[in-house]
Amino acid sequence: MSSRRRPSADHAVALQYHHDMPAPLIVAKGSGAAAARLVALAAQYGITVVDRAELAEALVMVDVGDYIPEELYRMVAELLAFVSRIERRPVEGSNR
Repeated sequence: MSSRRRPSADHAVALQYHHDMPAPLIVAKGSGAAAARLVALAAQYGITVVDRAELAEALVMVDVGDYIPEELYRMVAELLAFVSRIERRPVEGSNR
């Protein structure tokens, strides 16, 4: 799933997070053409893409394989909460 508007692809960062991890992990990143390719791959595989340029600019400074820095926890937590809300689908068989 992608966001409603096409993200600008100056920078793109892919995060991984599970509740048992100490923090979200940077799994891929890119700038320019590499960012555009990362966004295209995410769309191809149905991965939610959210345009948060300021956050991407900060996260692109973190090495792939590293956890996000503490100073970005709040911004990333807000992003993950947003993604969680937009990805929610009614449970099959429920009345919601």
